[in-house]
Amino acid sequence: MTTHALVEYGIDSRVEAVILDLEGNGTHTRYGGDGPYYNPDGTFNGHAVLIVPAADRLLDPTLQQYREVPDTEAATVPLMVKLGGTSLGPASAEVARSDHRVRYHPAPEHLREAWRNVTITANEDAYRWAGANLAANVFDMLRSEFFRDKSLASPYPRLHRLVRALGEAKTVADRQRGYRFLWPGRSARSAWRTSPDPPSRALRRPGWA
Repeated sequence: MTTHALVEYGIDSRVEAVILDLEGNGTHTRYGGDGPYYNPDGTFNGHAVLIVPAADRLLDPTLQQYREVPDTEAATVPLMVKLGGTSLGPASAEVARSDHRVRYHPAPEHLREAWRNVTITANEDAYRWAGANLAANVFDMLRSEFFRDKSLASPYPRLHRLVRALGEAKTVADRQRGYRFLWPGRSARSAWRTSPDPPSRALRRPGWA
């Protein structure tokens, strides 16, 4: 979903499967060491992160799911790593926090999209809409007087255009059509939104009508 949100601002990103070494709570585990893949029960043997080349960052918002990560306030903060390039590259990236240690290893190139499965593919439209709706929510903050100057100083031209075009637009939100913006003097039918209308079902699984 985050990749679909970022694309609304003109920021390229991708989800990538990685091999994860995690040490904490008295244990050390390697996830996906023999290659990321799905187990027969549907669980994923490996880990996935978000790569944002334009920001030179690797983002990991789901690290807290593992038993090696202590249940502390510091550990709840999503992890962000400077890449030093457009990808994780051939070398690993290591982060030592106060109570746990994380090391990311690149998966073989042909396995970097191993996180995809039929359920994810079937729900792509719903994820795209949810991501665009998230982008619209965040954009409402980015155009505010508190963040407008920083948004315009960012290195993302599409975000600049959105701030200038929609700076005075009124927020319109409902469950059916999501978060969008209405120009003064125009009807709600002409409201700008970051995505097409939502799919008929929020989430789908293969075989659902």
